[in-house]
Amino acid sequence: RKLWRLFFDDAKGKAWNGDKSSTAELKVLHKTIKKIEEDTERFSFNTAVSTFMICVNELADLKCHKKEILEKVLILLTPYAPHIAEELWHQLGNEATILDAAYPAFDGSYLVESFKEYPISINGKVRANINLALNLEQAEVEGLVLQNEIVQKWLDGKDPKKIIYVKNKMVNVVI
Repeated sequence: RKLWRLFFDDAKGKAWNGDKSSTAELKVLHKTIKKIEEDTERFSFNTAVSTFMICVNELADLKCHKKEILEKVLILLTPYAPHIAEELWHQLGNEATILDAAYPAFDGSYLVESFKEYPISINGKVRANINLALNLEQAEVEGLVLQNEIVQKWLDGKDPKKIIYVKNKMVNVVI
């Protein structure tokens, strides 16, 4: 039923469109392609079905109704639910059977993260969050953290005694 709602709206009918896919939508798609390929090779069909459910939920959260994404999801779904995949494939306007469609290729570049949200704790309590590039050095991180408005409010003009930066985890400011 959730899958169906990606394609159809109860009030308007057809919900899909030809808009360009966002980076977040492509990330969900390629994460799903990778996991489905791995699960199918290992004959872990139950985890593949779980991956489809996660994918559909994430696409629904993103309000994704892009034909480009939905067609690839249907092709992935075909070995697991051929009847609904074929029906939705034809609803999208495709004349040929979905079995003739090319299997989508995995592109790992969509899964590469360049930024991470770090919690900033001040004297052991999380007070703020900040998005930082993953390739920053300790000194650069300290500078960006000290420029943060919330951190400046908590510092109240004082210099911090110590700034602890745990890469890919958190930043702790000791006053």
